[in-house]
Order: sequence, then C-alpha cells, then structure tokens
Amino acid sequence: MLNNNKHRLPRLKAKIDISAKELEKRGIKKTEHDSDAWPQGPYSDGGGEADYPQHCCQCHVFMENSLTSDGVDYVKHWIKQTPQSEVTKEWQDYYDYIDY
Repeated sequence: MLNNNKHRLPRLKAKIDISAKELEKRGIKKTEHDSDAWPQGPYSDGGGEADYPQHCCQCHVFMENSLTSDGVDYVKHWIKQTPQSEVTKEWQDYYDYIDY
C-alpha cells in the first residue's frame, strides 16, 4: 500500500487550497470553520483506512486514503463498472498497487 504521507500531504493541501478559493467565490468565508462549509485537513493518510475511497463532502476532492480489503474490492468493482469515469481513473492512478 502507498504510505508516503510526506509527499501526498502537500498535494492534498494544494487541492484543498484550490477548493477553498472556489468556496470563497461562492461567498463562503474561510473564517467559517464548520466542516460543512469549509474544507478541513489535510489529514494524514486521507483520514485513515476505509472501505471505500474518501472524498470531501463539499468540494469532492479525493482524500487519498488507504483501503481495507473490502475497499480494494469496492474499487475493483467500480473500475469495472465505470472505466471511463474521471473519478475511477483517479482511483486507478492512485491505487496502482491493485491488480485490476
């Protein structure tokens, strides 16, 4: 599994900063620290191991979390179902250790 947090966190922070600028354009101020209104993190390892890829619920940025064995099965399933989806392409690039 990928576990190279020191290289991933700056990329994730850059994605969140871009999303933050987008939210500012929509009138949501950074001083509103409610996670429902403003991106939180970045958290190491995308917030931790999960049964599916994690995305920010506001800006939909992929959080680059590690996966359980159920999560690996979930990703395999969706890549087979929607191989041309931008989201599944992003998952496939990130989870390059999975044998599709």
